[in-house]
Formats: sequence, C-alpha cells, structure tokens
Amino acid sequence: MVTRLVRAGAVLLFFFFAGQVLGPGSQAQAKRIAAPPQPLRFCFAPLGSYDSELLALARQGAEYLYGAHTELLPASKLPRAAYYKPRKRYRAELLLAHLESLLPSDRCDIIVGITSVDISTTKGSVKDWGILGLGSIAGTTGVVSSFRMIRKVDRATQKRRMISTVNHEIGHVLGAPHGGAPGCLMNDAQGSVKTIDTESGLLCEDSRKLIEAHIGRALPRIETFDWSRFL
Repeated sequence: MVTRLVRAGAVLLFFFFAGQVLGPGSQAQAKRIAAPPQPLRFCFAPLGSYDSELLALARQGAEYLYGAHTELLPASKLPRAAYYKPRKRYRAELLLAHLESLLPSDRCDIIVGITSVDISTTKGSVKDWGILGLGSIAGTTGVVSSFRMIRKVDRATQKRRMISTVNHEIGHVLGAPHGGAPGCLMNDAQGSVKTIDTESGLLCEDSRKLIEAHIGRALPRIETFDWSRFL
C-alpha cells in the first residue's frame, strides 16, 4: 500500500511540473488528476412502516460521521418474499437483496433501508435471531429497524440508538467488520440493544483505517461526537 501511494504521489508531481513547462493544457490535466474525491453518496430507502423523524436523524448522523451526501428515495413496500411467517418478521438478508435492486448506482454508492418492522437473520446455531440491523461487509446494502431500539426508553435514547446503529451498519458496508475497543462504534451488540448506549458514536482507529483503505479517501476527523446537534 505504501509503495502504491508513493508511486501515485510521484505521478502527481510529474504532471504538476510538466504542466508548468508544457502549458495550459497540461496544467488542466494536472488539476483534474489532483482534484479531491467527491463525497460519499448514501441513499436511504424507507421500507414499509417507518419513523420519519428517526430516518431524518439517521441521514444527518451519516452525513456528520462519514462526510457523505445523502439522498432520500421514495418509500416502498416490504417484499413479501422476505416475510418469515413463523415469527411474523422479515429476514434481513432478503431485505438486502431487495435493496440491491433499488440502488440507483449512478447517484449513490450504497443504499440503507430503514423500517420499523422487526427483522432477523441467522446467527450461529440460531436460525432466526432478532436484530437491529444488517450490513453487507464491503458491499452496497444495509438495513436498520427501529423495532427493538424504541421500547421502554425515552425519545433521546431512541434517537441516539438509531444514529449509532445506522452508522454501524454503514461501517460494515464500507469494509469494517466488528471490532475495536469498548465504546467503539463497530463493537458487536452481543444480543443487547443496551450495548449501543455505552458507545461513543465514533469509529476506533482500526475501523477507520479499514474503511479509508476500502473507499480510498480520508474520513472527517471528529474527536468527540457532538450528540447535542441531534438530540
């Protein structure tokens, strides 16, 4: 990786100095090569019933942490094929497949589905494990449900959980697995929504590095997550 970066820097320097010698055409080419990357583009897709306020906060939280541009897609129905009748909830991996078909790849790099219905997936020996969200690691899709994060807590806690969960699943989609020190955004909830309440809202350095390597650009540097702007 270091070798590649060094070589890339050498190429940029070559075109810069060549532009000074060869004239305006080469200068324009150097500017195009050296231009900063465009912001990440996240699409948010409401699925079935959803909480519009929590969805709006999820978008704001993603823009804040990842420096992304977000777009709200039209609401759509939950796919019947994803419904798991024995537990009366929806299979998250099938929702990801559905979201893949909704992704406008010309406008968005990833898509995140937001819903208020219960969702689940298979975890280890448990066939149908209820979850807050699921993200395809280094993929393009994630889905988050508010169903398990709103029970018996105040509205501020619900908002904080939604922002953290959405940013956690986006972290997976951008290439980071579970990990980091206690309190880091990419920690595994270990079956308890209360784990989220102890998180800082920020990526630990190891997760940040994995994501930045995957997307090929630096993320915003935030020392302390400013929850006051959302809660």
